[in-house]
Amino acid sequence: MAIEWREGMSLGYSTIDDDHKRLIAMLNEFEASASVAMAEDTAKKLYRHAQQHFKREEDIQLLIRYPHHAEHRAEHEALLSQLRNIVKTRFVEKKHIEASVGEIHALLQKWLVDHVIKTDLKMKPYLGKV
Repeated sequence: MAIEWREGMSLGYSTIDDDHKRLIAMLNEFEASASVAMAEDTAKKLYRHAQQHFKREEDIQLLIRYPHHAEHRAEHEALLSQLRNIVKTRFVEKKHIEASVGEIHALLQKWLVDHVIKTDLKMKPYLGKV
């Protein structure tokens, strides 16, 4: 089921909002993957996007002196570790490829719902100070 961007997801900071919109597009692209090769390509793009996005977000947090930066960064590290392990195990080592689509989809959903909506939105009041 495709996910659509809603204004309720917005932090009001275009750099982060644009990254989150791209994440949603990648999730939808991944769901629409017609093959393992397509899923692999999307998963690898997602990993690169996550690395770049997390760096930008953490830099912004330092700029605004976000008080929950350390906890937020730890969540980023955990998400990257999970995604890296999935990509490595499922696509590089070619183990349990058939499970990869469901596993990555579950991680993306968790990322979008738990991290973006619940955790990232906590930054919104602080971003207004930039």
